[in-house]
Formats: sequence, structure tokens, C-alpha cells
Amino acid sequence: MPELPEVQTIVSGLREKLVGREIEGVSASVLQLIGAPDWKDLESEIVGRKIMDVQRIGKWIIVHLSGEKVLVFHLRMTGRLLVRATGDMDDKYVGVTFFLDQDMELRFACVRKFARVWLLNENDFKDVLKLNRLGVDPMSEDFTLDKFKKIVRAQKHKKAKLALLAQEIICGLGNIYADECLHVAGIYPETLLGDLSEMAVEDLYQAIKKTLARAIQKRGTTISDFRDVDGEPGGYAAELKVYGRQGKKCDKCGTEIKRIKVGGRSSHFCPVCQKKG
Repeated sequence: MPELPEVQTIVSGLREKLVGREIEGVSASVLQLIGAPDWKDLESEIVGRKIMDVQRIGKWIIVHLSGEKVLVFHLRMTGRLLVRATGDMDDKYVGVTFFLDQDMELRFACVRKFARVWLLNENDFKDVLKLNRLGVDPMSEDFTLDKFKKIVRAQKHKKAKLALLAQEIICGLGNIYADECLHVAGIYPETLLGDLSEMAVEDLYQAIKKTLARAIQKRGTTISDFRDVDGEPGGYAAELKVYGRQGKKCDKCGTEIKRIKVGGRSSHFCPVCQKKG
């Protein structure tokens, strides 16, 4: 599933290419991708609206339209948003296409058909989709060290890996970056937050900030499905230290990377750099 760096990469690309464009039409071959409203209402309500801005909320993509409407996308496992010139190459698994002025298209594709798009009102989309329940965004100004320390105290009985994955605590992180951040900070995935020293808490905070910033700079991680709006893969996979590297040597100490299950989720770690207990 695309995580914060991948979604931010898409949002930046959409903002650069689409702001100011008018939606002239829409077609859908996979109605399952449309969460709300139904197809007929989506078609009638969206034509003629301009794209005013694009933002990210956690792993959600928000396209602000004229007339106080928003298109909200969630890519889930295999969703893609591609910006193409009309008549460009055919992209696989495109289920919804938004036709824009200047012969541009926004193509919404998903091989597994789990991704969704909603057309909602600007003033209540966060309530409708329960986005107000999301935790602090780790790339926002609100994510300070003091804030993180309060989170750690409040979640002291939670395992570090599971706390990083909980969207109601910190939004945007997923399996890839949770593993990478814990490795950078030298924290075993099953360590309880309450057992972390003050220095370890500060190390984890810095690891989150620096790891996400670097991944955004490299335009995200492509393991299999992720592509940016131009259809290009991200470049951060080459810098992964533990995720997906079980059986390979740790870059820091040469120890074999291990994988365990934490709360049903695969977790990759170095037994020496991230000692248990």
C-alpha cells in the first residue's frame, strides 16, 4: 500500500500538473472504484469544475474543486493516479478517467479494484470519511518532539511497531517505513513504548522525520505496484535497510536481517542493531 512518501509524491505531481485545469468529462469502466456518489451523479456534478488545489491527509489524496467540492482518492493496495495527454499510451487497469482541458487526462487505475474515489462536499468530507479521527501527520508542523513524547506516554503499553502503524496515533506510516524508522533508531519492533528511554524516544522521533523526508526526496518506494503520476517508479527501494531484506546482511553490522510477526504484520529487523529487551 502506498504510504506517506508515495502519496506525497503523487500529490506533488498532481498539484504541479493539474491545478487550474477544468474537468470537461469523465468516463468509468469500473464503477466499483467510485465510492460516492453513484456514477450518474458523479458525472453530472463534476463536469465544468476547476481543480483548485491538491493536498494530502495521511494516505488520502484530496483534490479541491471549484464550487466547494472535493475529489478524495484512497489508493489502498494497488491504486494509481496517472496524468496523461489525450491519446498517450494505454495504461492498464484504468477504471475511471477524468478528461481535462488542454487535452489532458487524469487516469485512476487499480488492478485489484480496491482503490476508491469519492466526490464530496468541501465542508464535511472529513466527517463523512472519518478523517478527523486520524492522528498527527509526521511531516506537519504539529509533529514536534514534545508532541511525540506525549504520544509515547499515552501509548506506553503499545508495542513500538504497532504504535507506528496505528493511523489514529500517527497517520501516514505503514509497514515499510515503520520497519525502516525502528531500524534507524535501533529499536526492537516489539518493545513497549513505555520501556523506551528518553534518548530512544528522541532517536525514534528523528528517525521518523529523516526517513520520511529522504523517501519523499527519492519519490517514494516501489516494491511492485507504486508509480508516480508520470508512471515512473520511486527511487527509495535501493536505500531500504531492513524491509523486504530478510536473509540479507545488515548494512551496519553484517548480521542477517530477520522477520517476525508483530500483531499479525511482518516486521523486519536486525537482531544486533535492534536488540530485544
